[in-house]
Amino acid sequence: MYCPVVGSNTEPVREFITHRKNGLLASFFYPKSLGGQILELLEDQALSRRLRRNARRYAEARVAMPDYLAAYESLVDKVIVGAAR
Repeated sequence: MYCPVVGSNTEPVREFITHRKNGLLASFFYPKSLGGQILELLEDQALSRRLRRNARRYAEARVAMPDYLAAYESLVDKVIVGAAR
């Protein structure tokens, strides 16, 4: 079984989670919002199922480890080349 994803509403997390599409985002500066998002998932089973399904699909399509590592390596190469100039 898959679990729904709840993350902080910050740029690095938004790279992977789209609120209410493949997860829920909670305010980084307001911890009670995290609890509110979790309670919403516990109370709304349809939402929980949809987010779990979409998170799995997203991960399978975009976060395959070999592809992710290749993209990361490419980014590091660009940074190194840019720093050498």
